Amino acid sequence: MAEPMLAIHGLRKAFGALVVTDDVDLHVDGGVLHAVIGPNGAGKTTLLAQIAGEVHPDAGTIALRGRDVTSATVDARARLGIARTFQVPQLVDDFTVEEHAMFAAAARPGLRRGVAFAAFRDARLRETAQTALAGAGFDGSAVRRVASLSHGERKQLEIALALVTAPSLLLLDEPLAGLGRTESRTTIALLQQVKADLGIPIVLVEHDMDAVAQLADVVTVLVGGHVIASGAFDAIRSDPRVRAAYLGDT
Repeated sequence: MAEPMLAIHGLRKAFGALVVTDDVDLHVDGGVLHAVIGPNGAGKTTLLAQIAGEVHPDAGTIALRGRDVTSATVDARARLGIARTFQVPQLVDDFTVEEHAMFAAAARPGLRRGVAFAAFRDARLRETAQTALAGAGFDGSAVRRVASLSHGERKQLEIALALVTAPSLLLLDEPLAGLGRTESRTTIALLQQVKADLGIPIVLVEHDMDAVAQLADVVTVLVGGHVIASGAFDAIRSDPRVRAAYLGDT
């Protein structure tokens, strides 16, 4: 059996008396979009933060392509190809779309620069940034400042910036949160394109079940920090434990 791209075993994290992930196991294979769903406070975002290295677990292991990264820093994991987005986009209003992409491209393996501002003089980095922006629908918006972007455009830009770094594992934290119907369709189409074109594993935390149904190959349900079910979307949707704890009669 092929080794999973991401293998998590027995992951536990508590903040004081509050246990946010409790003995979590998760395997994500190459080319698979693995959705993590559950009610607010289930531990989904903390799970992503532990995978990215922003929060270190109290127990358990995290391995990327068979390499133990449980104690690795955020930077070390980024160098191994982990990229992520956030519920609230982490962008600078005064920078343009292209400037953000240039900084992201400067961190790409094989194109890394010691001084970030040197990126603006590097034709290869500019080409890399422009290609990624075009693929995410920003080819005509490169000179726009982030302050002028809608909430949906900011969310889509964060996805584009993660892709600029040529990730081997993409972590998406509620990329459809707060989006209208049109923006949601655009973002779903973008993620479908990423799946088809890049074939990289994606861990998606999301509350939009229509999006999960369209995108996910595998769904894991977290409730109170515990995994209560994992499998294909249709099986998860009909699981009585999941319906009782999260989905209800929808």
